[in-house]
Amino acid sequence: MAQEGAGGRQAKAGGRTRRIDGGGGAAPRAARRGLGLRAPRLSRATSSPSPASTACSPTANSPGSGRRQFPTINPATEETLARVALAGQADVDRAVTAARAAYEQVWGPMPGAERAKYLYRIARILQERAREFAVLESLDNGKPIKESRDVDVPLAAAHFFYHAGWADKLEYAGLGQAPRPLGVAGQVIPWNSRC
Repeated sequence: MAQEGAGGRQAKAGGRTRRIDGGGGAAPRAARRGLGLRAPRLSRATSSPSPASTACSPTANSPGSGRRQFPTINPATEETLARVALAGQADVDRAVTAARAAYEQVWGPMPGAERAKYLYRIARILQERAREFAVLESLDNGKPIKESRDVDVPLAAAHFFYHAGWADKLEYAGLGQAPRPLGVAGQVIPWNSRC
């Protein structure tokens, strides 16, 4: 027997009630329209990075040398969600120096199977906190929660799972007998995604 309620369509079978519409209802509809979405309180990470990797990073937890910041704004309400540090040339130089030291001392010599453990852990954390990431992505980007929840966050976790799976199999991928990491790589992350 199915019935429509405040929480969406529900089915009753064998004395148990379960949702049958994939999470519909008033709250998700409001979220899709950009109404009533609030950023979740972020708790501390469930695990910390390797002590060896944080020891190499002089930039860990530093707000930026210039201390310049810019607001990140919710496009639906135009309210400021947070203030983000703006990196200058000195910040980029320190980050590259720290990354190079981490590569030479920790990540470069580390066997692929060990690197895979870190990548798998990142993927699991993304999955465990998928709701928080999806809400924050929707607030920051103005995209529908359904897209963040069902596409963006699961795809990010899938990428980490994929690369973790390859970390100890590179010698079988046609890259030669002893493939090595190339070193430090920088990325320019786009401000927004397809909306």
